[in-house]
Amino acid sequence: MKLYQGMMAMAALLLAGAASGAEDRAGTYPTHLTLLRSGEVRPRGWMLEQMRGDLEEGYIAHYDEISPMAAQDIFVDNKSNYEEPNLLHSPIKRKVKPWWCGEVEGLWKESVTRLAFLTGQDHYSEIARGWIERIMADQPESGYLGMYRPEVRLQHRQENGELWTMTLEMLMMLSFYEYTGDARVLDSVTRGVDLVMETYGPHNYYFGWHYGSSGGGWTHGLAFMDILEWLYRITGEDRYADFAEFLYREDWSPKGEISVAPLLDENHTFSTHGAHLGEQFMVPFFVNAVRPASDLEEATANAMDILEYHFTPGGCIQSAEGVEHRRGNADCAKEYCTILQFTRALNKVSMFTLDRRAAEWVERIACNAAQAARFHPYLKAVQYTSSDNRLEINEAGRGHRDAYSACHGAPCCAMSGARYISYFVESMWMRRTDHPGLVLMQYGPCEVRTRLGGTGVAIREETVYPFSDRVRLAIETETPVEFTLYLRRPASARRMQVNAPDGAKVRDEGGFLEIRRRWRTGDTVELVFDYPVEKIMQPASETVWSDEGGCYLKRGPLVFALPLEHTIEPIEEYFDSGHHRFDVKTLDATGWNYAIDPDEPFELVRTESAGEKHPWVEPPLRLRGRLVTRGGEKVEVELVPLGSTKVRRVVFPLHSSLTDEPPLPEGMALSEGRALLFHDSFEPGGERFVRLHGEADGSLPLVADPSSARGGHCLRHAEGNGYFTVKLGDPKPSSRYLIGFWARMPKTSRVLIYALDEAKGEWDEGKIGVFQGIPSRWKYFCLEAEGIAETQDTLGLHLAGGAEIDDLRVIEIEQPGPGREKIKAHGFYW
Repeated sequence: MKLYQGMMAMAALLLAGAASGAEDRAGTYPTHLTLLRSGEVRPRGWMLEQMRGDLEEGYIAHYDEISPMAAQDIFVDNKSNYEEPNLLHSPIKRKVKPWWCGEVEGLWKESVTRLAFLTGQDHYSEIARGWIERIMADQPESGYLGMYRPEVRLQHRQENGELWTMTLEMLMMLSFYEYTGDARVLDSVTRGVDLVMETYGPHNYYFGWHYGSSGGGWTHGLAFMDILEWLYRITGEDRYADFAEFLYREDWSPKGEISVAPLLDENHTFSTHGAHLGEQFMVPFFVNAVRPASDLEEATANAMDILEYHFTPGGCIQSAEGVEHRRGNADCAKEYCTILQFTRALNKVSMFTLDRRAAEWVERIACNAAQAARFHPYLKAVQYTSSDNRLEINEAGRGHRDAYSACHGAPCCAMSGARYISYFVESMWMRRTDHPGLVLMQYGPCEVRTRLGGTGVAIREETVYPFSDRVRLAIETETPVEFTLYLRRPASARRMQVNAPDGAKVRDEGGFLEIRRRWRTGDTVELVFDYPVEKIMQPASETVWSDEGGCYLKRGPLVFALPLEHTIEPIEEYFDSGHHRFDVKTLDATGWNYAIDPDEPFELVRTESAGEKHPWVEPPLRLRGRLVTRGGEKVEVELVPLGSTKVRRVVFPLHSSLTDEPPLPEGMALSEGRALLFHDSFEPGGERFVRLHGEADGSLPLVADPSSARGGHCLRHAEGNGYFTVKLGDPKPSSRYLIGFWARMPKTSRVLIYALDEAKGEWDEGKIGVFQGIPSRWKYFCLEAEGIAETQDTLGLHLAGGAEIDDLRVIEIEQPGPGREKIKAHGFYW
């Protein structure tokens, strides 16, 4: 074993835990677990190389050149008066909410700070120090930290980003405090939080539902719980726990999806913004940990079950941007902010509850979804929204959010891509607060340096995990010291072989292996995992056309995919920064229509020549086996880790029950529904309930297209705008409408849907849905609409920019109860 050598190693050990001079956290939880201080766990191996390259070679260090929203200096010299964004540099060519600038600047500076200290980049560490010094120099006597001017701060009655942007500023500051031990920074944050707790309470609520308003800034604001939890963990002071309980129990909306009442509903599933849910998910767990209650115990247990329902094969949940009650599958779109925020939340859930599922889900996200939605080896681009199954990428889809890019209309996901690995690394080890002990939660190349029993301890985790089944722990101590190592037993491992030093007491308890010993320099622990190749069943979905659903292959933490050949080209540069948005084009879709025989074996194949520094670029392991063509022929393929792909198939339909179309939403096949099938004898003037509208006759021509979904014909509009309307009959406010159609849309085209009052003939109101698709394939789209007024007796479809449409179906489902005051609609792909 290669050991740390001489005085340099000992000096590093003596520095461990120096941030506060005490080895134990003051705040404790029922599990007796706590996160270590920022910087006590650091990356090694491929993780260090990825983080170093992300900072030095990727976009994050240059983000003030890429997005003007990062360059406003909004926390010091250019604070907002709420009504003006006060942009200083290149103008943003659209109106933005002021708090968006605070969000982007806060996220950017926290990203750089964390990457700089965890990778030892002194140049960037000094830049971060300069940011912190300016913030503290600007802090007034009141203690205020934030982005607003005195005349508007802490007194909002309309949407704002007060607590949200303050949280981001304080996350950067608390990280810096723990990296450096600068007590001035902790004092500054404490004064800022004191002011918030003095301002808000039963006499003065913060959240907007009290004022009959709502908005994303307010909703983000519950993330302030991160700051309260961190300060409680550092100080153990009850006032932070008390204020957390007040915010959640009294100030936060009782109808919020993460509130107690909805979580106690056994039929509850998530529907709102996935990133908000990720920020909020840990809140009831935190409150229950510091103020235990039976309703919270039940609510948090239900929350884990709900999350499991929504979880996708590659990890995380549907969030584009809403969850929309969708069960997790390979076609769910996942926002990168949601990927990050659920990882952060589940790290803390592990700490609060010791629920092993939380740690397993973090590992699944980190080793799959988080890597698949970014460029490798370094962070040149990230996807705002990504999915597991993906034949093509429409870089214009969802307002360019589907594109791999250094920036999107909302830059938050680019920031999340840069923050991700630092949060994963810092959660890999935790500490026991009731006795000397370290808990290994996540496996991977890293090192932990801390103090146990008054003695400096360092543990180096030597591995290429998840690309290797072997982990070696090399231990150093200032002097021999007794403590317990807790090693998480992965749920999917058939066996976990442990080679511990002679005399160590080893016990298997509650999903963890416990190794107790008087440890000394030179001790090692070696682990070997025996992971089987698993085939995990999935429901039928948009790309899984099989009555019995499909399955994906997983080995250990890695989910595997069939990669498709593609090209990557930069298509837009941001402000001459050298950073771009990219177009990914699928060249060869061979394999996309393959199915799977669940009894067909797949074997692990290792590539010994693959590099250890960039394993996502050249993965050192694959799965080899046979898939089945639609004609029944078995074809040998090699699957690679999901995180190493751009376009791919993850979930394969079962060959035994293939279908010719995707599963339609319940009700779409009702015989009483109206179906419009475009065929060779279609005449708009002769149809009972269809009219074409346009600048001239033939503006929506019927064209022959053998590839169309039905009948070999479709409506196509080559350019500009084309319209047609469908009579709904006599709408009832209590009715719910399902509107489905097949469409094929080039990247810049759209299909817009309206509920119209035909007598008025106005197309500028009543929009209930907008869809964009994929250029080379037909897809099924469905929209659900409620609360259509009796006067809105016509459905209008607007085809723009070359969109093609076929097989329109309109289903009216009568339901009891009063109608909604306005249309509430949500769309989804099938």
